[in-house]
Amino acid sequence: NRIGFKEAVGKSYAPNKVQGEKEEALVKRIYECMELKMTQNKARQHIGISSTLIKGLIRDYKIPYPVVTY
Repeated sequence: NRIGFKEAVGKSYAPNKVQGEKEEALVKRIYECMELKMTQNKARQHIGISSTLIKGLIRDYKIPYPVVTY
């Protein structure tokens, strides 16, 4: 039995991907949360974004956000 996969129609995209000014504003808010010594989880809840998105922004912008609080 072979499983047939249909090709996706149109372009696929990450539903939580942000770009441009919105992305820069989120990065600024992440830095502010870091200064307030929030954990990454508290920061993402405070900002209202997913854990995947905050981890991606931290990785892409090389934000030195500690995994554990100070």
